[in-house]
Amino acid sequence: MRRLLYTFSFILLLLAIFLGLWWQQSYTKDLAMLRDQVESEMNQLVSDEFVFPTLQAVMQNEPRATGSVYWLKGIYGGHERRIKVERGRLDFGGQPRMDITIIGGEGPALSSHFYYDKRRFALNELPMMVRDSMLRKFGIVLREIAPPRRPGIASAAAAPKVETLVSVKHIDRAAGSYPKATFAIENYGGPILLGLLPEFLFGVILFGATVFAFVSAYRSLREQKEQLRAKDVLVANVAHELKTPIATVGVALEALNLFGADADPSRRQEYLAIGQSELQRLDAMANRAIDSMQDGNLASRLKLSNVDLREGIDEAWRGLALRYDLPPEALSLSIYGDTIAAVDEHYWYHLVYNLLDNACKYGGRPLHVDVNISGHAGEKVLTVTDNGPGIPPAERRNVFERFYRIYRPKDGHKVKGHGLGLSFVRQIARAHGGEVEVDNAAAGGARFTVRLPG
Repeated sequence: MRRLLYTFSFILLLLAIFLGLWWQQSYTKDLAMLRDQVESEMNQLVSDEFVFPTLQAVMQNEPRATGSVYWLKGIYGGHERRIKVERGRLDFGGQPRMDITIIGGEGPALSSHFYYDKRRFALNELPMMVRDSMLRKFGIVLREIAPPRRPGIASAAAAPKVETLVSVKHIDRAAGSYPKATFAIENYGGPILLGLLPEFLFGVILFGATVFAFVSAYRSLREQKEQLRAKDVLVANVAHELKTPIATVGVALEALNLFGADADPSRRQEYLAIGQSELQRLDAMANRAIDSMQDGNLASRLKLSNVDLREGIDEAWRGLALRYDLPPEALSLSIYGDTIAAVDEHYWYHLVYNLLDNACKYGGRPLHVDVNISGHAGEKVLTVTDNGPGIPPAERRNVFERFYRIYRPKDGHKVKGHGLGLSFVRQIARAHGGEVEVDNAAAGGARFTVRLPG
């Protein structure tokens, strides 16, 4: 079992590693996809909403001389704005530089710089409407990455991850690591994790189902192993208990043959009674084991008849008193109401015998067993109470399980048994439409209560 537990743990560890790698790869893939989507959408917005409308307005009214100023009308953010175009000094290989200021609309004036170089224009800052659009659509924030002041020197801000950088394609690159208009994607963890939620739930469900399957299989195998061990113990106990009555019968027969018991009728009758009692004990043991091990519904095998419940108690106690050498005062029987009930006489005897046998085994010394039979309206109740140590509350649900026996640390399993008696009691009670319960009496002994329909 330990090797099986190690195998299951190793498989679960491999599954956890696989799921972790899968989630990490999915996260990396979704981050790259988000970056591509943000950069594409950002460039599309800059082109459609800013560059092209402004370029169209500038080209229609191109300045003629350095230092000249023109006031134009252009479309920016879906609204008509006034555009101030000022011709600057020549730069970048003799190409003219134009400073453009957009005036009007909500908010302060927006200043941007374009460089006319073979019809390529460059924007030095990201319009606020683009930032707002990225926040609404993707749930992310764009933070501008300042270009290095000198070549080869990194920006003063903490360097972001390369996979989170996006840039506007209209921007000229400055000397250094980043272009003039490079932006880092921030707050991207939430949107990506939200997108990974189905994969995460699937992985958790898969891992949980695998753990549940392994735990169920392990418990089932452990229970089977315990049952096999219990059956081995049962066979050993039965073999041991069979030897006692067999030896007793052999001694009685030997005494009849060798010690002249025929000349003493009273002794002969005693030896015969001993042999008959031991044979009945063997028969009871065999019947109890056979009935307890049988599968199927015991109710279908019942032969109901009106039986006085007290007769079964008297008959079972006679055999037990002889077996355990008990005095008459060891049993206290109380009767209340009508004790006639429709039960199977054979199985009722075995139910009572097992309860009284259990009380004789685990009761105190000197033994005292209190039996009470009461007949109420529509119900017959049998209680059997001993003066032993009682049953701990944690064990009461298990005492009716087949092969289960209470292990007491101080005493162990000193009392011989098979773990079948109480299981058979519950089986008989339920076959009659009743139930059996167990608790402890006020004095501390175990108290079994059988309720049958009356």
